Amino acid sequence: MKYFGLGLLALSVALAAQPDGSFFAGPGTHGAYLDGAPLLPGTAILPGDVVTTESGGAVLLTPTQGGGAIELAGGGSATLPGGSNSLIITKGNALVVGNVRVTTPQGATFVPGQNSSYVVNVGGAQAGMGVLSGSVNTLLGNGTISTVSTGSAIQVGRGNTARAIRFAELTRPDPNGIMPQVIPASQSR
Repeated sequence: MKYFGLGLLALSVALAAQPDGSFFAGPGTHGAYLDGAPLLPGTAILPGDVVTTESGGAVLLTPTQGGGAIELAGGGSATLPGGSNSLIITKGNALVVGNVRVTTPQGATFVPGQNSSYVVNVGGAQAGMGVLSGSVNTLLGNGTISTVSTGSAIQVGRGNTARAIRFAELTRPDPNGIMPQVIPASQSR
């Protein structure tokens, strides 16, 4: 019991030492890299770092400030810009739960409502986003804001264009088995 208390103390000190805008790689992370080096579960990802996943890999990221989780599937790439609970996905597919903002190279930022979950697909010319539960505000670079609700999806292109698409047109990453265990604890903060 004494060691359990020491472990909790060490974890709380480690969390407090991380700057706002950082994430931790969660259990189940495999085939992932941090700035080109293998990424192991429990590693801190700091603003400016680049996370990539190889084909068949996945990384589960949880913000140190709490409130959500994101699973980036194989063949993906993301950068931490700094700023609370935000991530720039430069390519790939992701499952996002809770209070995690995602920005795309097309200039869109997806801002989830409370207890929301959504899917993001990012390619070179366009990105797609579909809401699994709750709602997500889409902020375009030209100041346009639109709200997407459960079961709806949009596609964002370069030049601040957005259009509704069928949810079935999106690729939904499969949870890697750890996501359901992380979500309740993460959203309760």
